[in-house]
Amino acid sequence: MSRFSLSNVAFAATNSKLDKDSQDDKERYTTRHRDKKGDMACRLIVVMHKELAMSPEILEWINRRAPEFENLDESERNAIADFSMVWSLFEGTALGGFCNIPEIRKLAEKLAAQNKIEHCNMNAYLPYLKQRYFVNGELTHHFEHLHIERSGNPAEIVEALCNEGASEKTKLIGCLGIIFRLRNNLFHGDKWQYQLRDQKPNFINATKFLMSCM
Repeated sequence: MSRFSLSNVAFAATNSKLDKDSQDDKERYTTRHRDKKGDMACRLIVVMHKELAMSPEILEWINRRAPEFENLDESERNAIADFSMVWSLFEGTALGGFCNIPEIRKLAEKLAAQNKIEHCNMNAYLPYLKQRYFVNGELTHHFEHLHIERSGNPAEIVEALCNEGASEKTKLIGCLGIIFRLRNNLFHGDKWQYQLRDQKPNFINATKFLMSCM
């Protein structure tokens, strides 16, 4: 699992050029955010070196207490680490450090008022969600495991999945609502009950979508 430090998270001005020399050795996720004063748009460059890994003592500790974790390959562990880091950044910068469905709705309202919803990559993410959670006109067993009832059964989640005519704002709330449930199920332990199986695409796609929303 990737381990992040300040040396791995670099902020550069929007007009900065990405370093092309080391792309074979590093995987770069880029997105945009505004600082708290809103004075300067920056590009966040999160650089994950392939050689970075969990500290051996932590890895051994987790493997003893959750043997199924040892069965995950490095890319699966990285997907979990990347999602955790990017979610933390998203919640801290886009949601003011606190997330629930009402806060997600406020963010969607804000982006809609600023005509920025189109910047979110829903054309790629929503089809992925539909093939996982809504198949042949029915919600799947994967949908049940989201446990959206624990977040008040937000109508936008089902609407985004099932209604092609849903508004862009509703689709955004639905997508972020699902990611919020992924976050809760990971951080609160539900995903561990399923031994983190079949989660790599979930976390990778969620991470990319969060980045597009910042």
